[in-house]
Amino acid sequence: MTFKKLCLSLIVFCVALTGFSLQAQEDNALSEKEMEQFAEVFIDIQAISEDAREGMVAALDEVGMSVDRFNEIQQMAQDPSSDLALSDEEEEQLNQANQSIQGIQMDAQQKMQQAILDNGMSVEKYQEIAMQVQTNPDLQQKIQAIMMGSDDE
Repeated sequence: MTFKKLCLSLIVFCVALTGFSLQAQEDNALSEKEMEQFAEVFIDIQAISEDAREGMVAALDEVGMSVDRFNEIQQMAQDPSSDLALSDEEEEQLNQANQSIQGIQMDAQQKMQQAILDNGMSVEKYQEIAMQVQTNPDLQQKIQAIMMGSDDE
């Protein structure tokens, strides 16, 4: 998995968390309070995601591997036709980096879940609203407007 894919998977987790709740109903009108709660949580989750991304970059730096090389190795590992040959040093760096990155991802997931709960919302409700936001452009605009308004405060 490339570094970008790791970050993307973390972002996807922001929306999915513990799995998509396909119970989202587009005709289910959200209250202003629910939209505000969702926007607050989403902003918190974006910050957690950015911290996690920075932590992953730092983990790679710490073991002496560039993000580009990590991505290259991950892409080659995904391609059965590639000739992936790692030095012993790179193999050790990769193992250390993967362990660190997994820890960072798990920590970020826990923080995201806690951010949801701390904002007075259940994980399930967050998932339901996230599904609605993904499929409803009008709702996306409303949430974005709320988020823009909270940036001004």
